[in-house]
Amino acid sequence: MHQDPSARTEALAHLRTFGARILPGTLRRIARWKQLGRGELPELRDELLQELTLDCLQHAATIVALAPAQRHGRWMRLAERWVYRHHVRPRLPAAVPARRPGSGVGADLDGPQLPELPDSWVRLANGRWNLSASAVREGRPVAELRRELERLVVRLGCGGEHDAFWRARLAEALTGLAADLRRQRGGLRLLPGPRCRPDPERRLRRIRSLRRHFHLRPSTIDVRRRVRHWATRSHLDADAPLRLLRDAVRIWPHSPVAWSWLAEEFVARGDLAGALAAVRCQRGTPSPHRGHTTLVRARVLEMRGRWHAAVQLLRRAARRWPAEARLRRALAAITG
Repeated sequence: MHQDPSARTEALAHLRTFGARILPGTLRRIARWKQLGRGELPELRDELLQELTLDCLQHAATIVALAPAQRHGRWMRLAERWVYRHHVRPRLPAAVPARRPGSGVGADLDGPQLPELPDSWVRLANGRWNLSASAVREGRPVAELRRELERLVVRLGCGGEHDAFWRARLAEALTGLAADLRRQRGGLRLLPGPRCRPDPERRLRRIRSLRRHFHLRPSTIDVRRRVRHWATRSHLDADAPLRLLRDAVRIWPHSPVAWSWLAEEFVARGDLAGALAAVRCQRGTPSPHRGHTTLVRARVLEMRGRWHAAVQLLRRAARRWPAEARLRRALAAITG
């Protein structure tokens, strides 16, 4: 389809504005949500600008006719789909087929044949199994039925990967609640910039909604106990942020965000050894946040009276990782 050269020029001008003002924040949000490293952002930005440039050349008239909000929404959706297709999905483990091609309906790919739940098991009106009543009916211990059910859950694909996904979501919610409480109560040094207002009630609603994803099984007893504790709380005392963050890293120790906020909480409490220990744990996660780690270390140096060493640390880190905007903003804030 022929495109008007003037429309292409105007569409590309809109893209330059989007790339300078909107795309960096969009990429940071996608990176946080998809657990991508900050070091990948410059390459992602260049690749996305190429894809969006192609969109401008192919659909110039449509893009020019859109309102700014609609145009930006279009490009943000394209960016999210492209990042997922080319950077997130290739990292996911390959799906394992439930059975061999041509095998019987109940045949497993590997391992021994696991029994289906017998008809004698008691099902409640809401569809769940009543293990106590089933155990009485069959004359077997409840623990034995729980183990059988656990094996079936794993066989149906709702085991480790399913639990890991929801554990990560719960850790995010607990971390968000702790961060909102700490921001409300002070003790933090926040970098200049726009941010949402703390909303602990919304965070609590999110935690309560996550309860339904952890069914009663041996592998979920620990997380059910912790989520029940916070979902039923009506008062969050001064120690709540620390306990929330400790629960978050126990539930999902691979979260760099949870470890980062735990380090901040220790700094706010004056526990510098605890802050550095949390920093070391954060470094061991799959996608450590180098900028935040450096800021915590600099804060610890400052609290120990070594201001010059803290500034030098930030300068070295900013030179080493020029893509870390957080370090540049911190340097600008303290050096004027």
